[in-house]
Amino acid sequence: SGSRASSIGRAWTLFTDFQRAQQRMHNKLFVADNAMAVMGGRNLGDAYFDAADDDNFVDLDILAAGPVVKDLSHSFDSYWNNVRAYPVQALISEKELLQLKAQFAREDSQPQPGGPGLAPPQSEQPMELNRLHWIWAQALVLADDPAKIPLEGEDHAGQQASAAAGTLPVRQPGHAPASAAQLLNSDSVVDGLLALIRTARQELLVVSPYFVPGDEIMSAFRAARDRGVRIRVLTNSLASNDAPLAHAGYARHRRALLEMGIELHELRSEPANLRSALRAGGTGSSGGAGRSRAMLHTKLLVVDGRLVAVGSMNLDMRSQLQNTELAVLIASRSFGRLASDNIDDSLPENSWRVEIDPEGRLIWRAPQDSGLEDAHSEPDASLGLRLMLQLLGPLAPESLL
Repeated sequence: SGSRASSIGRAWTLFTDFQRAQQRMHNKLFVADNAMAVMGGRNLGDAYFDAADDDNFVDLDILAAGPVVKDLSHSFDSYWNNVRAYPVQALISEKELLQLKAQFAREDSQPQPGGPGLAPPQSEQPMELNRLHWIWAQALVLADDPAKIPLEGEDHAGQQASAAAGTLPVRQPGHAPASAAQLLNSDSVVDGLLALIRTARQELLVVSPYFVPGDEIMSAFRAARDRGVRIRVLTNSLASNDAPLAHAGYARHRRALLEMGIELHELRSEPANLRSALRAGGTGSSGGAGRSRAMLHTKLLVVDGRLVAVGSMNLDMRSQLQNTELAVLIASRSFGRLASDNIDDSLPENSWRVEIDPEGRLIWRAPQDSGLEDAHSEPDASLGLRLMLQLLGPLAPESLL
């Protein structure tokens, strides 16, 4: 009865406190001994490690060492020690906890063989860190304040994102570097990234699986295009998106983005060479190796090839307003080249290029060497899914997508 009661309680919360039920801690971080950290977009689950039988996510992490790790660890502590963090015993009953422990013991006693992503050759274990190709660069941690998620009974008041002390050369050469305070005169990690976008003078590369640009993001893109900035965006296609309503939020802006001159690519749901392309730099993973649907989950922003943001955030209003997020900004042309090259190598064979044809219709250009044909409707998606998008898409509020 404990499980049923807790389910009823969650449902009641959804209806009586809808705003709070929409919010979540979306940060992803793994820190070892305050010496090394892995961070990016990856959750802990089979689908994020090439181990699911059906759908797997294409994701991106960075391995960090040096002073930035202490700042990342501090961001973890700010959440762990916050009044908003509850011990698990406060959330589930003792009976449920015992059942979970028994289930874990059963699964641990009969481990299943991992997929390719979980079984590197024995010669690569343990990882020899001194042989890795490290890129040493200035880095800055951006972290939303835990208070972005209000306590029960609190108003939803904006809280400033925090940044580690230090500077990053976010302005053009010849200008003084911007301080963390200057960069983050804003309410969230996403607002900090918008400040970065406004510094672009040459090129923006955006990878966002759930891409729902609200008015502020659209305005920043429009201003960048007016400055002559080339903008390329990789996001999910309807077929590769595990959140179709989020795709609806993107689809309502798609034509306007194209009319601005933004280059749009949508991930093919059955990838050709994502594994080899994204692993060329040792920073990514993709699902399936041809045996399952691939779903984009990478979050990446590259500004003028010299500033790179990697983290948990999407370029959408949910990340901006509802979720807490974590990102690292890296000032390095070498890292910018590595990140851009990995994406560039994967695009021709693994994405649909969306354009407006001479008749004014949207057209999806087929991936290179795929044997597929160009399409005038959402490719690879079922009729039912396309109909659902048309019916429910206009009704969904962007702030919740």
